[in-house]
Amino acid sequence: MKWFLPFALGSVLFLTSVRGENTPVQEGVPLRRLCIDAPTVVLAVPLDPLVPTQFRVLSCLRGKMPAETILAPVGLTAEQMTSYEEPDLARKKPRPRQIAQALLFLEQHKQEWRLLPGGLRMCGEDRVTVAPIGPNGQLRALPKVRWAVLVNRVRQDLTAVDQLNAYRRIGRPARRTEALLGWIQARKAEFAALPPGSDESPAGWDHLQLDVFDWIFEAATPESGWKAVCLYAELNQGDAPRLLSPVFSTPSGRAYLATIACDTNRLIGDRIRATRLLGERITLWPNTADCQRGAVPMPRSEQEQLLDRLANALSEKEEGIRGELARTLVRLSESGKTYLPTALNRLVQAYKDSQPGEARDELAQALCSIASPEQYTALTGNPPGFCACLRDLSRQDKTLTFWLSLQTPGPAVFEAPELVVERLGRFGFVAETKRYPIQPKNLGSWLAGWDGTDTLVVQFDISKWTPNSSYRLRVEGHAGKGAERVKWSSEPKKLLLPNWVQTETGGIRFYK
Repeated sequence: MKWFLPFALGSVLFLTSVRGENTPVQEGVPLRRLCIDAPTVVLAVPLDPLVPTQFRVLSCLRGKMPAETILAPVGLTAEQMTSYEEPDLARKKPRPRQIAQALLFLEQHKQEWRLLPGGLRMCGEDRVTVAPIGPNGQLRALPKVRWAVLVNRVRQDLTAVDQLNAYRRIGRPARRTEALLGWIQARKAEFAALPPGSDESPAGWDHLQLDVFDWIFEAATPESGWKAVCLYAELNQGDAPRLLSPVFSTPSGRAYLATIACDTNRLIGDRIRATRLLGERITLWPNTADCQRGAVPMPRSEQEQLLDRLANALSEKEEGIRGELARTLVRLSESGKTYLPTALNRLVQAYKDSQPGEARDELAQALCSIASPEQYTALTGNPPGFCACLRDLSRQDKTLTFWLSLQTPGPAVFEAPELVVERLGRFGFVAETKRYPIQPKNLGSWLAGWDGTDTLVVQFDISKWTPNSSYRLRVEGHAGKGAERVKWSSEPKKLLLPNWVQTETGGIRFYK
């Protein structure tokens, strides 16, 4: 490591040590990620403005490096660090840019300073900001980036990250959880920002978007953990967070989620998230490592109580919560089907009462897993172990698209299934039935067999279907060969086509 004595002048530089060979630089490494990851960040000026491979530190923004220290990051070459101004009309050849200030992100490896990948921002005398872009780390101009704003952004982000790390070191779990939640609350607008961002105005907090919630769940009680769940949903379009810690993996935690899931006075979104988190493996069936972190295994008595509570909630008419309840009931019963008499009866009744849709699909899959073979066949008409669904049914102009999923106990499908299209009359009776062979976009040949491992994407041209009509759709097919050949049918879906007029060019003009 080279240490020199002072010079003068002011500028900003982030220095990171580099290996003997050039370190590959990822294209477009966000400045905020560098602020999060860099152990040392400094402001500096180059000793040679035209070939900035050595720098004099003006101030250390993170870490412990004295001002006026001279740094020569390992691996920086004159060719790599030379930047050129845009040539004007009078000067055809570009002129080397003189660098005035630099920002560098540092880590120390043995006795050498190493630049993090992409860990460099510099400002020229022409007030143009440059950064290493591309696999070779060649300096490129960043248009419309103001250096003063950039430096101020770095100072703010470094302060915020250092504050977050200080909160993580708080000894009392309750205070630590409260502090981390407050840190997110103070930056809600940034957490909710959608990419792409820029160095001046970054979108989100990179990997801290998830990490900070993981740290909260490590120390949270079920009550404070649920506050974090609600905050995460607010910032992530209603989604539920990942659970890496057993925050709800105790009798009290599971009961807390079950209470929210079954509370009809709660918002549907909260109930769905609580049901989903209750159905997580770490919540229901914690392993030995989870138990070492505070989880408590679920005894049979608690399992039966939860089954009864969730099964009673299946009378809810809202599709989203019924589907999530069905999935969780299956996961809850996976260690013993003999505990299911009440829950199974509730599932059967909910399936009978359900209209075609996502909830009915989930109920069918639940029954396929836990109902007796005779009961499942009587309910659905399918052989035991077979369950097919049309997922994400959508229409774009005259093209119908869906994903065909199939759960099978073993026999594969060796012949093309058919899409059965029933046009419904005014009073719900079938006015017309047509069948179309299915040719998926992502399957080479049916002769090779399809065992349901991959979901098939299917598209149909519906330009000749009757407009302003309701349709009921299902897929019918056969699995196996010879004596093992059996017929199966998917859960139905409904489709309402709007009114349209066929144009002279062959397109469709839709009307509401």
